[in-house]
Amino acid sequence: MIYVGTSGFQFDDWIGKVYDPNIKKNEMLKYYIGKYKFNTVELNYTYYKMPGFRTIVSLLRNTPRNFYFSIKLYGKITHEHDLSYVDKFLDATKPMVEEKRLIGYLAQFPFSFKRTDENERFLYKISRKFNNLFVELRHISWIDFNTDDFEIVTIDQPPLKDFLPFVVKAKERLYVRLHGRNKMWFEEDAKKRYNYKYSRQELVKIYKDIKDFEGPKYVYFNNCYEGKALLDALEFREISGGEILEFFK
Repeated sequence: MIYVGTSGFQFDDWIGKVYDPNIKKNEMLKYYIGKYKFNTVELNYTYYKMPGFRTIVSLLRNTPRNFYFSIKLYGKITHEHDLSYVDKFLDATKPMVEEKRLIGYLAQFPFSFKRTDENERFLYKISRKFNNLFVELRHISWIDFNTDDFEIVTIDQPPLKDFLPFVVKAKERLYVRLHGRNKMWFEEDAKKRYNYKYSRQELVKIYKDIKDFEGPKYVYFNNCYEGKALLDALEFREISGGEILEFFK
């Protein structure tokens, strides 16, 4: 089984490009599913603010039962190593676990998070807090790191000095995040660094690199600038034979 979607769905610069010009923000998820028939999405807003219980329940009630979510951990947990937010985060997202609609929790660490004894200890500490954890590491110092305590995310990012390359280390479930290959990563602002459109040849190569993995595959495009992630996700789904939702309820 392969799940294909985008890292987030609610972006102003998608309006008029991949969303209807007159769409309202509260209609975007329904449009994402109803028009494009994706079977999953990665919730990224939870990195910027703590999720609320009611919002999580609303997401569940307004999506099909065969539509699944991945949830990115709050930034203060991963980037500031503040575990005081963990219990509240788990309480808010518990409905997705109970309804078996949660693919997993994504702990995304920045490029500056290098492999040290202290940082390794933090990874194991956070893995004891979250079951079903996927960890994204971006710095080359993690190239030889392996563990059975959580799944390591496979990432595609610009081929720059000390950036971790595309490496599959998954054990049972493969989680892939595609950030684009914008070589101006450090020169661009936070949004424009994700301004990259994959070629079909690049997408085919990525699929060939993961197609023989035995187990579920979750592929999320994070090159969200002006809807490029959604367009690439559609093309990758066609290449890979990913599921298309046949109805919306």
